[in-house]
Amino acid sequence: MIYPQNFEQKIGFDRLREQVAALCTMRAARERVEAQVFTCDEAEIVLRQSLADEMRLLLEMNPDFPGGDYPDMDHVVAKLRVEGAFLDVEEVVTLRRALAMVGQLVAFIGARGQQYPALYDLTRGVEAFPAIVQRIDAIIDPFCAVRDGASPELAEIRRAIREREGQAAK
Repeated sequence: MIYPQNFEQKIGFDRLREQVAALCTMRAARERVEAQVFTCDEAEIVLRQSLADEMRLLLEMNPDFPGGDYPDMDHVVAKLRVEGAFLDVEEVVTLRRALAMVGQLVAFIGARGQQYPALYDLTRGVEAFPAIVQRIDAIIDPFCAVRDGASPELAEIRRAIREREGQAAK
């Protein structure tokens, strides 16, 4: 069947796409939603419907689903691509949060792969880099401050500062 050029507008698909895109917290996700187009391909329709059905069921049946506002990582990734650049503490915390959320999401779906096979296939092979999360936790405390023991040099500097502050307070 041949559909008219303005078919998406006639059925309201364009408005639905805009509403979903507006809910995305990440630029890449928003762009992916905006790139979705109407299709007549049966396999693609079945896949999209399976993903939507499984996600709806997952959200309805699992109140402990690790969802939430996923941080937009564009600025952090762009900075990491520049040789010699470094992340500030806030950016490291954002990176840690994103990696931890991905890890939780992949583990959650992975543990329920038989219930949600289309979502499982979508997340299979996604790496969350738990070693990086652990390393960040060893460097940054829960209050987003760099730990004294982040490096031997920092520990020595902070010890010397406390010692001098103690002498000055006498």
